[in-house]
Amino acid sequence: MEDLRRAVAFIFNREGTRQMARRDMTLAAAMDLHWFGPQDAERFVDAALRGGLLVEKSGKLELTFDPTTVSMPVDFRPGRAVLAGGSAEDVVLRIAEQISRLKGIDRVELLRRINSRAKAGNIEAEAAALLVAAEEAADVGELAAHAREAVVARAAAKKEG
Repeated sequence: MEDLRRAVAFIFNREGTRQMARRDMTLAAAMDLHWFGPQDAERFVDAALRGGLLVEKSGKLELTFDPTTVSMPVDFRPGRAVLAGGSAEDVVLRIAEQISRLKGIDRVELLRRINSRAKAGNIEAEAAALLVAAEEAADVGELAAHAREAVVARAAAKKEG
């Protein structure tokens, strides 16, 4: 996830903006930087959206973090692993971090509660994280949509497999 975050930050820092058209981001990743082919550049953008690093608003991709705070190695070039995007663990961790920031609750304690809820209720970790957020009255915003997408994608993969 860190390389995905770096790659997204790199493109936005390079462009000097906090939002851009999807086409501009794909062109930057494929044609300008030669990181990926055109189809993989689309997958890269999708992975950043799934991982909660970007949100789509009014036809533009908008950052959900400050790209200037991301450390960038001089010779940075993302690997193909970034195409997989944010995993379920990443979404759950990000929800726990958001609750922690908003409510001042220890992140480790939140993760323990989330895991306990998931096991006790026999539910997905993302759903448990959203339940804990609701219990704490913590607005997790766009992360809720990413949690839902992760659960739906996993269910679809199980159905196909």
